[in-house]
Amino acid sequence: MKSTRRNFLKRSGTVALAAALTGPFANAFGQNRNAVNHLASARLAASTDPISYLTQKDFISYIGEVFELRRDGQRPVKVRLIEAAELHSAFNEKRGYVGESFSLLFEGMGKSRLTGDLYDFDHYALGKFSLLVTPIGMSGTQYEAVVNRIALQG
Repeated sequence: MKSTRRNFLKRSGTVALAAALTGPFANAFGQNRNAVNHLASARLAASTDPISYLTQKDFISYIGEVFELRRDGQRPVKVRLIEAAELHSAFNEKRGYVGESFSLLFEGMGKSRLTGDLYDFDHYALGKFSLLVTPIGMSGTQYEAVVNRIALQG
């Protein structure tokens, strides 16, 4: 077989492709099947988790409503949504960040007190989702959760 530039490039391309797709060279082009599958499952989970698409306006509709919070198999705690406030930062805008950021304020109902932790929320209309909840104020019965979807515009 005559050795030409075309044959050389054809063989080199075939060898590189085979090396990238098989054996110990599966990461030759930075593609790891487990990493790709992990990213795909993360996107799917994000698209099905209500908190990934619920907006401040969605929560405003339910001010005064009761939400049930759970943590690690403990008994549910009921809280009432008292405010859904937009968070605005000129600092972020100057640097080209865009997106939505808002705060959810809750009032505890009953004697149970929450600590700063990740809680599973359950609401008849908004669904089930998880948020970090922290106590605020001096009363010990008010709590805040922040939803922050800020990204660099690009």
